[in-house]
Amino acid sequence: MRVLLVLVKGFGRLPDGVSNVFARVLESATGPFHVVNYLGSKAGPFVFGGADKMAAELDRVIASLHRRLDSESEETLRLRMHFPASWDPFFNDSMSVGELYRYATQHFDFHRRQLTLDRSG
Repeated sequence: MRVLLVLVKGFGRLPDGVSNVFARVLESATGPFHVVNYLGSKAGPFVFGGADKMAAELDRVIASLHRRLDSESEETLRLRMHFPASWDPFFNDSMSVGELYRYATQHFDFHRRQLTLDRSG
C-alpha cells in the first residue's frame, strides 16, 4: 500500500500516457508478479516472527495509513494513474489516491473472507 501510494502520487503528476505505459509493462510481468506475491506471503511469518508479530505489524501499518489518509488534501486524493488491472480483482484500469485507500480495505476483507473457517458471522 505504501509503495502504491508513492507510485500514484508520482505518476498522478505526469501525463496520463506515462502511467498507461508503466501499467502495460507491469501487465507483461503478471506471471513473475504472482510468484513473488505468493512467495512473499509464505515468507511473512518467518520475516516477522509469527502471527503475533505479524498482527502487531498490521496494526502499525493500518494506523499509519489512517494518519496519512487524514492528512491528504483533496487535490492529492484526486491524483490517479493506470494500474495492471489483471493483477488484482479490485484494481481498476485507472485509480486515484482516494480509491487506493478504499482498495486496501477491499483487498484485506477479500482475503479475510477466504481464510475464515467460521462463515456464520
